[in-house]
Amino acid sequence: MGDRFAALDALGKFMSGLGWIVLAIDIVAGLFLFARSPSPYALLATLGGVIASVLVVAAGQAIQCLVAIERNTRGTLPSYPVPEPSAHLATASATDETICDACGSKYEGDHGGQVCPRCGAILRFSR
Repeated sequence: MGDRFAALDALGKFMSGLGWIVLAIDIVAGLFLFARSPSPYALLATLGGVIASVLVVAAGQAIQCLVAIERNTRGTLPSYPVPEPSAHLATASATDETICDACGSKYEGDHGGQVCPRCGAILRFSR
């Protein structure tokens, strides 16, 4: 089976990579600006760019994390065993009377799908 979220995974990798590249460019440009004219505006612009690029990196990695969680969940699902039917399931006859097979209690009418109040077994029809 193919990858279910290939485009989303690619988007996460692209955003993360782009964020790292913009972060590096922003730091170099900030150092250059601050060296030419040491003003608080150059420092503020550099800090704003660093924060923005770190947020882009975080968003890309969050997307990749969600895709990885989906892959791991889908990969481990077949390893869980299918539960066997419980021995305490009671069957009900299709007559006017429902009989609990677990404890033998009798109830009038259709009680299929309900729980036997005496023993807690699920009443169902055996057809």
